Amino acid sequence: MPETALVKASRRLRDDVVNALAASPDVSDQATAALLSITPFMDDLPTSACTDNPACLQKWTDKQMSRERVNTDAVVQRLAALADRSRSPYVYEMATLGCRELVKGSVAATEACNNLSLERWASLDPHNAVPWLALVERAQQRDDKAAVDNALYQAATATKSGGVASELMRRVLAQVPTNDTHRDLQADMAARAFGVAVLDMMGSGHMTAMGLCRDEHMADSNRRQTCHLLGARLLADSDTLLQSRLALALVKRTGLGSSEFTTKADELDALDWAVRQRSGELEHPSDGQGCRATVAAVRYFGEMAQSSELGVARRTLDDHLRRSGQTVADVARQSRQSRDKAAAP
Repeated sequence: MPETALVKASRRLRDDVVNALAASPDVSDQATAALLSITPFMDDLPTSACTDNPACLQKWTDKQMSRERVNTDAVVQRLAALADRSRSPYVYEMATLGCRELVKGSVAATEACNNLSLERWASLDPHNAVPWLALVERAQQRDDKAAVDNALYQAATATKSGGVASELMRRVLAQVPTNDTHRDLQADMAARAFGVAVLDMMGSGHMTAMGLCRDEHMADSNRRQTCHLLGARLLADSDTLLQSRLALALVKRTGLGSSEFTTKADELDALDWAVRQRSGELEHPSDGQGCRATVAAVRYFGEMAQSSELGVARRTLDDHLRRSGQTVADVARQSRQSRDKAAAP
């Protein structure tokens, strides 16, 4: 299929999926549709001829920004309204993700985001660190130290730390045709769903918490203990390799033993190898095996929708260890060597 035809078919499929989700009586599907509808699409990009023409590019940029502002404003207001009426933590997180996409929005959209009650989100999912981390960020922005300390403690003592990535992908992929005719579109739509989910993987609340747990704050024994608990929680429940690495850095700052750190670092390096093995299958080779890569992509994203990036990586690593007889340390060493070689000039 020519690229332009694939782009058009992908847009039609995206629109079909969004419309199907929007028509669902399930408010979580409706929120998914809303967020998906404001994500960038590849045929929204300027042509190469326009890119080389400053006047054309500026005109395209102005038009695009104007259109996106109108669309995003309306969608964000709808997401905020859905969250306000819902008791679903998933819908609340969809709304907060939508608000992150709002740049220089209208007064109404900005007000809708400002009025989004993160406290209510936390009350709906009190044992999840994610809404508490969002509250950490908001309290930090308001320079409310007491609220920062409370929200950080609540996040650290939560019993789980799970975002919406896998559920979002499952809801999207449930609407995508599964026959062979649509195989390349399946892969494309799955990649788009994962791209939206990535917005959730590293929320700014996580980064704010990392800043509050810098070395200069470790002299405070209460903060040190809170940060250690938070790092351990995030390390236990991370969905992505990046989250896990940040969490490991956090617990190292707060006194993780060197041998324990080495063991965990080896595990993450081995999982990094597994992620690269699976993601490498998605590259379309030049030997006419593009169909095989497309099938691999559909399978990989489908697995991630069920068990997250790290869940898939762990199964891939376990299978490799059983077949090869290698240890985690062996694979970790191999992974580091490969990474160093790729980074070498």
